[in-house]
Amino acid sequence: MSRAIEFLCDDMKVRVILRFKGRQRIHEEFGIGSVNRFVQELAPYGQADAPPKTLGDRDMNVMLTPLPRP
Repeated sequence: MSRAIEFLCDDMKVRVILRFKGRQRIHEEFGIGSVNRFVQELAPYGQADAPPKTLGDRDMNVMLTPLPRP
């Protein structure tokens, strides 16, 4: 999380990828919850472009964009 904050403060986009292994794929709702918690904790620094999406069978990702500077 600290690295993501550094990148967002430097006006860089951050992609968060969560990879499911084995039987974790069955419980996608837990993955969505953890990614949403991560996005909420980074809300003072950036915002999500879209809600978390599932890519293929194993990956879930979300792109964070830095907030505009005043």
